[in-house]
Amino acid sequence: PRAILEGGALLPFGGHKGSALSMMVELLAAALTGGNFSFEFNWSDHPGARTPWTGQLLIVIDPSKTAGQSFAERSQELVRQMHAAGLRRLPGDRRHRTRAKSQAGGIEIETQELSRLRVLAQA
Repeated sequence: PRAILEGGALLPFGGHKGSALSMMVELLAAALTGGNFSFEFNWSDHPGARTPWTGQLLIVIDPSKTAGQSFAERSQELVRQMHAAGLRRLPGDRRHRTRAKSQAGGIEIETQELSRLRVLAQA
């Protein structure tokens, strides 16, 4: 992170496929919204965590308008097939395990932090 804040740049990952993903993000978040392309601003004018004006794009999809009830079933089948092909770890697996663990046993927090949060909650 320090290298980026000092004028460096993020490079696309994954070779040509990463470059294609990077281009897609630029097109959706800059060209389509009217925001700055990554090459159109000077990071030195935005020290630290300050960022230049950028575009944001939200794409909202209601599966019930397309696949209906079969979306969840088809998604589960995709996961089953990926597991059958030998893929054991899927995106979100860790988050789901952590959430289940937290719901079952709570979230550990230092006594001092809990006291601080309780004070903030009273304010």
